[in-house]
Amino acid sequence: MDDIFYCTGNKITLNDIKELAEQVNVKRTFITQSLDALEIEYLNGIYTQWIQMDMDDIESVDRKDLMDNNISIIFCISHHPKQVKFILPHLNKVLQTYGGWIGSDSGGFHPRINAHNIHKLLD
Repeated sequence: MDDIFYCTGNKITLNDIKELAEQVNVKRTFITQSLDALEIEYLNGIYTQWIQMDMDDIESVDRKDLMDNNISIIFCISHHPKQVKFILPHLNKVLQTYGGWIGSDSGGFHPRINAHNIHKLLD
């Protein structure tokens, strides 16, 4: 599993992400009993897990950059990298609805992917 990160300054919850997932190619969704993670099974058997992160868990240099860009909410998205094309419709729906961007786990969460260049996740 690899991790990518969804970052936004807009108010969004795991339940909001769940509702958007149910509008695309999803077989089932499940929010854990502790309410800290969303598990999604797509129609083709692909799984992702969304976990909301605490800003205090982000390295200070990255945290400052995020705050300078008005990012207040971060979700870690665990997925299988070779199957990104199957989760793109859901990621795109989240980006179109709530804005923000998706970044990698490298410094500064670069490259930063938004709704206009989401196809770059396939590169």
